[in-house]
Amino acid sequence: MHALGTRVAQLERQLATQTTEAEIMGRRIADMEMRLTEQARLLADRERERDQLRTDVDSARRIEADLRQELATIERRHGSATDSLRAEKTLAESQLERAREDRAKLQREAEATWASERVENALLRERINDVAAEVARLTATLEGPGSTIDTILAAPEHAAATNGAKPAAPANTNDGEDAKGSLADRIRALQARSSRLSSAT
Repeated sequence: MHALGTRVAQLERQLATQTTEAEIMGRRIADMEMRLTEQARLLADRERERDQLRTDVDSARRIEADLRQELATIERRHGSATDSLRAEKTLAESQLERAREDRAKLQREAEATWASERVENALLRERINDVAAEVARLTATLEGPGSTIDTILAAPEHAAATNGAKPAAPANTNDGEDAKGSLADRIRALQARSSRLSSAT
Protein backbone atom coordinates (compact mmCIF):
# COMPACT_ATOMS: atom_id res chain seq x y z
CA MET A 1 0.00 0.00 0.00
CA HIS A 2 2.79 2.30 0.83
CA ALA A 3 4.37 1.83 -2.61
CA LEU A 4 1.03 2.44 -4.30
CA GLY A 5 0.48 5.64 -2.36
CA THR A 6 3.94 6.76 -3.30
CA ARG A 7 3.28 5.95 -6.93
CA VAL A 8 -0.01 7.86 -6.86
CA ALA A 9 1.69 10.83 -5.26
CA GLN A 10 4.32 10.77 -7.97
CA LEU A 11 1.66 10.55 -10.62
CA GLU A 12 -0.23 13.44 -9.06
CA ARG A 13 2.95 15.54 -8.99
CA GLN A 14 3.65 14.67 -12.61
CA LEU A 15 0.05 15.54 -13.51
CA ALA A 16 0.35 18.82 -11.67
CA THR A 17 3.61 19.50 -13.42
CA GLN A 18 2.18 18.60 -16.82
CA THR A 19 -0.91 20.67 -16.09
CA THR A 20 1.27 23.62 -15.22
CA GLU A 21 3.32 23.06 -18.33
CA ALA A 22 0.12 22.76 -20.38
CA GLU A 23 -1.15 26.03 -18.94
CA ILE A 24 2.18 27.68 -19.76
CA MET A 25 2.06 26.24 -23.26
CA GLY A 26 -1.51 27.41 -23.62
CA ARG A 27 -0.54 30.93 -22.63
CA ARG A 28 2.38 30.78 -25.09
CA ILE A 29 0.09 29.53 -27.82
CA ALA A 30 -2.40 32.29 -27.04
CA ASP A 31 0.41 34.83 -27.09
CA MET A 32 1.71 33.42 -30.37
CA GLU A 33 -1.83 33.52 -31.81
CA MET A 34 -2.11 37.16 -30.73
CA ARG A 35 1.25 37.89 -32.33
CA LEU A 36 0.23 36.01 -35.46
CA THR A 37 -3.01 37.96 -35.60
CA GLU A 38 -1.10 41.23 -35.17
CA GLN A 39 1.40 40.23 -37.85
CA ALA A 40 -1.46 39.28 -40.16
CA ARG A 41 -3.04 42.67 -39.51
CA LEU A 42 0.28 44.41 -40.15
CA LEU A 43 0.77 42.33 -43.28
CA ALA A 44 -2.71 43.29 -44.52
CA ASP A 45 -1.91 46.96 -43.79
CA ARG A 46 1.38 46.65 -45.67
CA GLU A 47 -0.38 45.01 -48.60
CA ARG A 48 -2.95 47.83 -48.66
CA GLU A 49 -0.12 50.37 -48.53
CA ARG A 50 1.68 48.48 -51.29
CA ASP A 51 -1.46 48.46 -53.43
CA GLN A 52 -1.95 52.17 -52.75
CA LEU A 53 1.67 52.87 -53.63
CA ARG A 54 1.30 50.92 -56.87
CA THR A 55 -1.81 52.94 -57.68
CA ASP A 56 0.03 56.17 -56.87
CA VAL A 57 3.00 55.10 -58.99
CA ASP A 58 0.75 54.25 -61.93
CA SER A 59 -1.03 57.58 -61.54
CA ALA A 60 2.31 59.41 -61.35
CA ARG A 61 3.51 57.60 -64.48
CA ARG A 62 0.35 58.59 -66.34
CA ILE A 63 0.77 62.18 -65.21
CA GLU A 64 4.43 62.10 -66.28
CA ALA A 65 3.47 60.72 -69.69
CA ASP A 66 0.81 63.41 -70.09
CA LEU A 67 3.27 66.12 -69.05
CA ARG A 68 5.90 64.82 -71.45
CA GLN A 69 3.38 64.77 -74.28
CA GLU A 70 2.20 68.28 -73.42
CA LEU A 71 5.80 69.48 -73.20
CA ALA A 72 6.56 67.99 -76.62
CA THR A 73 3.46 69.71 -78.03
CA ILE A 74 4.53 73.02 -76.51
CA GLU A 75 8.04 72.61 -77.90
CA ARG A 76 6.65 71.89 -81.37
CA ARG A 77 4.37 74.91 -81.16
CA HIS A 78 7.23 77.06 -79.91
CA GLY A 79 9.47 75.84 -82.70
CA SER A 80 6.78 76.50 -85.29
CA ALA A 81 6.09 79.95 -83.84
CA THR A 82 9.81 80.72 -83.78
CA ASP A 83 10.21 79.63 -87.40
CA SER A 84 7.19 81.71 -88.37
CA LEU A 85 8.55 84.76 -86.56
CA ARG A 86 11.94 84.30 -88.22
CA ALA A 87 10.29 84.03 -91.63
CA GLU A 88 8.21 87.16 -90.95
CA LYS A 89 11.32 89.00 -89.76
CA THR A 90 13.23 87.98 -92.89
CA LEU A 91 10.31 89.06 -95.08
CA ALA A 92 9.99 92.38 -93.24
CA GLU A 93 13.73 93.02 -93.56
CA SER A 94 13.55 92.19 -97.28
CA GLN A 95 10.60 94.52 -97.75
CA LEU A 96 12.38 97.25 -95.80
CA GLU A 97 15.50 96.86 -97.93
CA ARG A 98 13.40 96.93 -101.10
CA ALA A 99 11.60 100.04 -99.85
CA ARG A 100 14.93 101.72 -99.15
CA GLU A 101 16.19 100.82 -102.61
CA ASP A 102 12.96 102.13 -104.18
CA ARG A 103 13.25 105.34 -102.20
CA ALA A 104 16.88 105.82 -103.24
CA LYS A 105 15.94 105.09 -106.86
CA LEU A 106 13.06 107.58 -106.71
CA GLN A 107 15.37 110.17 -105.18
CA ARG A 108 17.92 109.62 -107.94
CA GLU A 109 15.22 109.80 -110.60
CA ALA A 110 13.73 112.91 -108.99
CA GLU A 111 17.13 114.58 -108.87
CA ALA A 112 17.84 113.60 -112.49
CA THR A 113 14.39 114.82 -113.56
CA TRP A 114 14.85 118.07 -111.66
CA ALA A 115 18.26 118.66 -113.23
CA SER A 116 16.89 117.79 -116.66
CA GLU A 117 13.95 120.13 -116.15
CA ARG A 118 16.32 122.90 -115.11
CA VAL A 119 18.33 122.44 -118.31
CA GLU A 120 15.20 122.22 -120.44
CA ASN A 121 13.71 125.29 -118.78
CA ALA A 122 16.93 127.22 -119.31
CA LEU A 123 17.07 126.16 -122.97
CA LEU A 124 13.40 127.02 -123.40
CA ARG A 125 13.92 130.47 -121.90
CA GLU A 126 16.89 131.01 -124.19
CA ARG A 127 14.82 129.89 -127.18
CA ILE A 128 11.94 132.17 -126.24
CA ASN A 129 14.30 135.12 -125.83
CA ASP A 130 15.90 134.34 -129.21
CA VAL A 131 12.50 134.16 -130.89
CA ALA A 132 11.40 137.40 -129.21
CA ALA A 133 14.56 139.14 -130.34
CA GLU A 134 14.09 137.84 -133.87
CA VAL A 135 10.46 139.02 -133.91
CA ALA A 136 11.51 142.45 -132.66
CA ARG A 137 14.24 142.66 -135.30
CA LEU A 138 11.84 141.67 -138.03
CA THR A 139 9.31 144.15 -136.72
CA ALA A 140 11.91 146.92 -136.77
CA THR A 141 12.89 145.92 -140.29
CA LEU A 142 9.28 145.96 -141.46
CA GLU A 143 8.55 149.29 -139.79
CA GLY A 144 11.64 150.80 -141.37
CA PRO A 145 13.42 153.94 -140.19
CA GLY A 146 11.80 155.62 -137.19
CA SER A 147 10.59 152.34 -135.74
CA THR A 148 9.79 152.46 -132.04
CA ILE A 149 12.07 149.50 -131.59
CA ASP A 150 14.96 151.48 -133.06
CA THR A 151 14.09 154.29 -130.67
CA ILE A 152 14.20 151.91 -127.72
CA LEU A 153 17.48 150.45 -128.89
CA ALA A 154 19.01 153.91 -129.31
CA ALA A 155 17.98 155.02 -125.81
CA PRO A 156 20.51 154.78 -122.96
CA GLU A 157 20.15 151.86 -120.52
CA HIS A 158 18.93 154.10 -117.70
CA ALA A 159 16.20 155.49 -119.92
CA ALA A 160 15.19 152.01 -120.92
CA ALA A 161 15.05 151.09 -117.29
CA THR A 162 12.87 154.13 -116.61
CA ASN A 163 10.51 153.06 -119.38
CA GLY A 164 10.15 149.69 -117.73
CA ALA A 165 12.69 147.77 -119.81
CA LYS A 166 14.94 145.28 -118.06
CA PRO A 167 18.61 146.22 -117.70
CA ALA A 168 21.25 144.19 -119.41
CA ALA A 169 21.89 140.80 -117.87
CA PRO A 170 25.24 140.22 -116.17
CA ALA A 171 28.09 138.87 -118.20
CA ASN A 172 28.06 135.50 -116.33
CA THR A 173 25.17 133.45 -114.95
CA ASN A 174 25.19 131.42 -111.75
CA ASP A 175 26.04 128.36 -113.82
CA GLY A 176 29.22 130.01 -115.08
CA GLU A 177 27.96 130.30 -118.68
CA ASP A 178 28.07 133.56 -120.67
CA ALA A 179 24.71 135.30 -120.66
CA LYS A 180 23.32 136.61 -123.89
CA GLY A 181 22.25 139.86 -122.28
CA SER A 182 18.95 141.64 -122.38
CA LEU A 183 16.40 141.52 -125.14
CA ALA A 184 17.72 144.83 -126.53
CA ASP A 185 21.26 143.43 -126.65
CA ARG A 186 19.99 140.41 -128.53
CA ILE A 187 18.11 142.58 -131.02
CA ARG A 188 21.25 144.67 -131.59
CA ALA A 189 23.25 141.47 -132.09
CA LEU A 190 20.71 140.18 -134.58
CA GLN A 191 20.75 143.49 -136.44
CA ALA A 192 24.54 143.52 -136.56
CA ARG A 193 24.59 139.94 -137.85
CA SER A 194 21.94 140.79 -140.44
CA SER A 195 23.97 143.79 -141.54
CA ARG A 196 27.10 141.66 -141.88
CA LEU A 197 25.21 139.10 -143.91
CA SER A 198 23.80 141.82 -146.16
CA SER A 199 27.26 143.34 -146.65
CA ALA A 200 28.75 139.96 -147.45
CA THR A 201 25.99 139.28 -149.92
